[in-house]
Amino acid sequence: MAANQILSLPAAATGLAPVSSATAWTFGTAVTASASLPAGINIIGLQFQVTNIPTVDTTQQILFDITVGGITKVQIPYTQRSDTAVGFYPSVPYSGGTVFLPEPYKVPGGSAVAVQVTDSLSSAITYNGVKILYQENTPPTVALDTPTDAATGVSTTPDLLFTGTDADADEIQYNVQVDTVNTFDSQVATPTLISSVVGSGAADVTTTGIDTTGANLLIIALACDDAYNTTPTDSKGNTWTQLTSYTQGNVRVRVWFSIPTSVGTSHTFSASGSIIGTIFAHAFSGVVQTSPNDQQNGANSFNTSLATGSITPVENGELLFTVYGINGVGVPISIDSSFTETHEVDFNSGVSYGGATAYLIQTTAAAINPTWTRTNSNGQAATIISFKRNKSPLLNKLSVTPDATFTDVTNGADTTPFASGDQIKYTVQAGDTLTASTTYYWRVRGLDPSGSNVYGEFGNTDSGLVFPATAVSDAAVGVNAWTTPTNVYADDAAFSFCATHSSTSTGNVDDIVRLVVGGIIVGTDLSNEQNFSSAGLKTFGGATSLWGLTPTVAEVNASDFGVVLSVRNTFGGALTPTQYLKVTNFGLSIPTGTRIVGIEVIYDVVTAATAQVRIDYVQIKIYFVRSFVTAGVGGGGSDEEYIIITS
Repeated sequence: MAANQILSLPAAATGLAPVSSATAWTFGTAVTASASLPAGINIIGLQFQVTNIPTVDTTQQILFDITVGGITKVQIPYTQRSDTAVGFYPSVPYSGGTVFLPEPYKVPGGSAVAVQVTDSLSSAITYNGVKILYQENTPPTVALDTPTDAATGVSTTPDLLFTGTDADADEIQYNVQVDTVNTFDSQVATPTLISSVVGSGAADVTTTGIDTTGANLLIIALACDDAYNTTPTDSKGNTWTQLTSYTQGNVRVRVWFSIPTSVGTSHTFSASGSIIGTIFAHAFSGVVQTSPNDQQNGANSFNTSLATGSITPVENGELLFTVYGINGVGVPISIDSSFTETHEVDFNSGVSYGGATAYLIQTTAAAINPTWTRTNSNGQAATIISFKRNKSPLLNKLSVTPDATFTDVTNGADTTPFASGDQIKYTVQAGDTLTASTTYYWRVRGLDPSGSNVYGEFGNTDSGLVFPATAVSDAAVGVNAWTTPTNVYADDAAFSFCATHSSTSTGNVDDIVRLVVGGIIVGTDLSNEQNFSSAGLKTFGGATSLWGLTPTVAEVNASDFGVVLSVRNTFGGALTPTQYLKVTNFGLSIPTGTRIVGIEVIYDVVTAATAQVRIDYVQIKIYFVRSFVTAGVGGGGSDEEYIIITS
């Protein structure tokens, strides 16, 4: 963040509102500012509104507590007085109730932060607008040292040397990855069922214990009473996220998942309260750990069969999980033969609704809509959910146990976490020996456990979304010119527009979308008739799309690089298509020695007015890799990601 920039927690304008106790010098209830900090912060002060003015010639004393993980870490005393002689005054020069600490207090990422207050009064007082003032604690950056970029003849158990730097001088832990592809995802897991369990009852149902060791996805599904609305729990204290919920004839199916922080033996799962139903718990391995849920759908009816609702997973090898709930006896229950049924429980009148669960590992991604079948036509509900499989690099090593094969070159006695600025060496171990005559990519990132407590980036692999600095209407095609094309420079209320029809605002679609390289319109036309009459983002190209070109870094960084768009109205007429909206001069600075691998363009379309198309802004993103090898010959690169060629 910018030097001297101050942020507040929470960022909301109103701030927190802790209340003191009605008893003098007794703390009121703590108010949470953040249940889990996304990154570390340096607390530098506290701000609040003076909401209670003492009576004349009375001094009011206040004590604010900032707690971290429920433990008091910072105390800020404050006094205020209404004096006959000099009027009202606080204990520090009045600046809207702002107190700065003599030195910052560092709070690691992931911490829970709260504020509580007490004072010298014997009445409860609300202190409004309380904000914790802080500055960001940024993650470390890492520069790769050796092997040099695109080096050849490197050992099959190479020494990888790198240097990490932390802006706050925090000590650093490291993560080293090595792979044969520059996307670092060559190792593809197959989701696997580790264990599962089921339990039923009218209230407070807890399953028997199972062994979930090795699982990285937990799923709880309920076939329960329609009115039941309580999040389940487990004996390991994991956090649960709710997905779909469908109901019919008083039976409801509900699903939660957890990326567990704790698994193991004697693992139980519970639904408290009047569940009047069945709890199904499953533990799987091989599922991606960030945003694992892909698709979901559900259905309900009164019938002897029920299709779950169609989903189309986006990737091959996804885990498909379905739960079925029934109101009325009717086992056996069955599902399409491609699925593996795990549990089946019949309806138990007056005690619990029944149901079943099943899963499938879908080898090839495709639309699917499985059908549950039973003998009774009472109410039934079902849902289906897909989860993405995990992909990982060939080697993924940490400087902490169990991969602690890292040494400090600068200071041989130092161990992880290592001092900022020290050169560190990781040696590929014999058990991970690389294949001879093969190209490998490697990258490193750092984490400061006492600071931000989050990993920094491995190194830039894209430019981020960038706005243009030049926009014109180009008459090379089309009829009408774009009005105020420079309004596409920023995400704001201003927009550029063009007439497309004499009377209707519907029917606008992209007609031509091409790149501009060296000031010349070139490359494949990626128009695909997206709806430019409706508001929203319209995206062309992507991380692996080069638009039929092989642009160089110099060409992309040039001020005459950009994109053109012409819009057509499908109803025809004399006003269609539009001229080109031509945007260039994005101010890109892609590093030299890299290879462009993808170009993405985004148009933010505003809802069309009669006879017009409207665009708020245009952005472009360039994807690149840091180094590459062609025909076995080394190429350029940068500090963040290198190639090793073993022999």
